[in-house]
Amino acid sequence: MSTEENKAVIRRIVEEVWNNWSLKAAHELYAKDYIDHIRPPGEPQGMAGLEKIFHEWRAAFPDWTITIDSMIAEGDLVAAHLTGRGTHKGVYMGIAPTGKQIVGAGIEIFRIAGGQVVEFWASVDELGMFRQMGMIPLK
Repeated sequence: MSTEENKAVIRRIVEEVWNNWSLKAAHELYAKDYIDHIRPPGEPQGMAGLEKIFHEWRAAFPDWTITIDSMIAEGDLVAAHLTGRGTHKGVYMGIAPTGKQIVGAGIEIFRIAGGQVVEFWASVDELGMFRQMGMIPLK
């Protein structure tokens, strides 16, 4: 696949999976056994892990939307700078709902094969999100 086709896969993931909450699209766009390099030890990998994240995230931030700030691709890799926004309405990582508007940014890298994500890496500003939820003091 070309780099433009690989970038189109990531655009679909953002729009269909995360902005429109489509597990059907997730099953099309992620390989069943894809490797998530940021999953904590003991957490499920592949589609089972993705579905767990999907349901937890949707419960915590039901109005979450993601924008693609920038995206670059080389070979089978796509890197995206993403910003997400939503209201903390459910438990997130043990933190009770605050009702606060949260903005989170991150860099995500995807390896694509055959039109599906087969590997995933990310660096997300969770510290900033925890601060917005009032869990970590600003000073």
